[in-house]
Amino acid sequence: MSKISPLILSLFYEINTLKSKLKDEMSCEEINLSDTISSILSKIVEGRNLGKLDSDTNNNLLLEVLIINLQHRLFTLAQHCLDSMERPFTDVDFEFRIKFAEADLSVKKLGKDEQSFKKSALNVRIKGITTCQDALVASLKECNSSTIQSGCITLWNLCLPMLQPNLRNQIDDSLKLIATALEDLQSMLVLLRCQVHVELAKCYKDQERLIEALENFSKSSQFRPKMGSIKENHYIQHEVH
Repeated sequence: MSKISPLILSLFYEINTLKSKLKDEMSCEEINLSDTISSILSKIVEGRNLGKLDSDTNNNLLLEVLIINLQHRLFTLAQHCLDSMERPFTDVDFEFRIKFAEADLSVKKLGKDEQSFKKSALNVRIKGITTCQDALVASLKECNSSTIQSGCITLWNLCLPMLQPNLRNQIDDSLKLIATALEDLQSMLVLLRCQVHVELAKCYKDQERLIEALENFSKSSQFRPKMGSIKENHYIQHEVH
């Protein structure tokens, strides 16, 4: 068994300590998050430049930091994580997690216009949805269940603002993909599965495809008894990958 270097142990410890503090509201208020993450990134880049981190370790550390940046809307630092990764990636699951993250970041970069319905903002969102959807389709043949579920969550979050009566039929293919992928996995993300089937039912109702609408309402109702006993830890709203 190869020995893990003190630098790697130190960096993983810093990252996990930061995650713990961010879960604690009182501790979170005491953190200068941008400076803390910048410091960690500097250590990762320096370690790689000095040959103390191999490519896979470098990328895995950067992914951990990337997720924090996306969750806390630090988009410049998120892009720095992506730019600092060494490509091509050697692990297929890692590659697809990055594809999902890149699609997510492309929309989050809209900033105050992220939830806007202006044509320019919608075009960026639709492009991000398409990119994520294409990656999710490809991942179904190559990736493990955790990666596929991560892609489903990312795609769902990208679709959320489009769940308007005048927009949702533009994302019905994405909703079908999420529903099918999670069903094939027998996923325990029951809240997400319930919500997707409800929205699919609305799409089919808009299209006057009443049989499919009823089928999806029926599927959504199957998950409701389970929702009280299973917590998804804000997975749908907050977890990217």
